[in-house]
Amino acid sequence: ISFCTILNPEIGILFTKQVYRKQGNGKAILSFCSDLLLKENKEIYLMTVEKVEDSNIVCEKVGFIPFYSYKMIRINNG
Repeated sequence: ISFCTILNPEIGILFTKQVYRKQGNGKAILSFCSDLLLKENKEIYLMTVEKVEDSNIVCEKVGFIPFYSYKMIRINNG
């Protein structure tokens, strides 16, 4: 249904199959993984894509707060 990777002290990838989204599965596994990391670390991190609102909503519900924004710039090699 969902999976989450941990790259201590960061959350790596969080993914939920489309048919199981909006059922609390991603929130549950993100919360579980976050709790594991917080046992060993004062702070933990994850990166989201600003345009993917559902992801950001889940992260904020678990307790993550935005603290940095960046832009990707492409270099044209030709």
